[in-house]
Amino acid sequence: MKSITFSGIVFFLLFNIFAFSQSKWTKVSETDDNLILTQIQFTSELTGYASGYYYHSAFGGAVMRTTNGGLNWEKTRFNKFEVTDLFFINSNTGFFTGWRDSYNYVYKTTNSGINWFIADSIYSSFFLIKFYDENIGMIASKYNTFSFTTDGGYNWSTQYNGHWHEPTQILCLDKDTWIVLDNVYGINKTTDRGVNWIYMNYDSIGLECASMFFLNDTTVFAYSYNKTVFKSSNSGNNWFQIAAISNNYSQYYNDIVFLNDMTGYINFYKGVHKTTNGGFNWFNSVADTTTSFNALYFLNRDTGFIAGDKGIIYRTTTGGEDYIPPPVILPGDYNLFQNYPNPFNISTNLNFDVSRNSNISISIYNITGKKLFDLTNKLYSPGNYSIQWNAADFSSGVYFCKMTALREESSDIIFSKTIKLVLIK
Repeated sequence: MKSITFSGIVFFLLFNIFAFSQSKWTKVSETDDNLILTQIQFTSELTGYASGYYYHSAFGGAVMRTTNGGLNWEKTRFNKFEVTDLFFINSNTGFFTGWRDSYNYVYKTTNSGINWFIADSIYSSFFLIKFYDENIGMIASKYNTFSFTTDGGYNWSTQYNGHWHEPTQILCLDKDTWIVLDNVYGINKTTDRGVNWIYMNYDSIGLECASMFFLNDTTVFAYSYNKTVFKSSNSGNNWFQIAAISNNYSQYYNDIVFLNDMTGYINFYKGVHKTTNGGFNWFNSVADTTTSFNALYFLNRDTGFIAGDKGIIYRTTTGGEDYIPPPVILPGDYNLFQNYPNPFNISTNLNFDVSRNSNISISIYNITGKKLFDLTNKLYSPGNYSIQWNAADFSSGVYFCKMTALREESSDIIFSKTIKLVLIK
């Protein structure tokens, strides 16, 4: 009898451990029906923060804090104060913004969110906050209004020459260069800390920017309100569409985050989308079909968080997947392999390797060197590829196949190779 009971307990434990280990996302916060979380950020692997506001009968806001890697969260309520944004400069110093009685206030902490105090108040409506360092910061408000501080948030100078209706994101590239995204007018950029603003409209290519992420100084990804993903290789001066995401949901909050050239995430209404090939393809990683998720943050390739309505925060330790896939071995160089079969009758296969994001053309030439057509001519991400030539409409003879790789950001030729093909009918 004892043996049976012990076996049953072991089975129960193993079953639950297995089920938990296979889960994409785990809920780590208590449900608060009236709390809408709109921001989440970590300052270390253990310490993180989330913020949001209450609606209906529970008017006010809250800031949540974890000190054990997101496993548990403590909540600080601010009655009659709607929290609109939160940003931490480092592990000690952070800010959140919000409004009460027609005034907006900047709250500050210097002890990791244990205590908060009012640093300043500004007469403006709904705003976002971002800092470059401990002194220089920016607030973006509705209706072209913005403010800068140079003393750590205690005093703000307000100006009204922006080009936005309601800001959705602030990006800081250096102490003078800032970008403000807007849900109506698009992308606004200043290189002189707000003295002048450049309004960049990309509606002609379908980029209605909801969120933007700088992977480095030159590589930028953007998510558009029309559910398309764009990429820039020259710091956002030019864009091209790399993917269209299919889902039945649209929402105000969409964060796009890339961990490296290949792996990226976008939060949406029921969870997140993930890419593992540089944004060209995306798959769903749904966390909760009853919750709207508004904010996304990843610590590393495995550990990430999404926060949303009802005060809910989910955590993944598997990169949002059911399991951690084995590492993909990418080609170390470009190559065009000899076709097979060769000689061939009607059709032949061509394999080629791409070692970095590049514009690849594979073209067929006749015996005189005249180009006949392109088998492919488009942007490829790193990987192994195969393409087939069906030569049913061509006569027997010798042909040549040439592969050319152009550098994505400059169109310089970085690889070229030609092989000989023999068609026998």
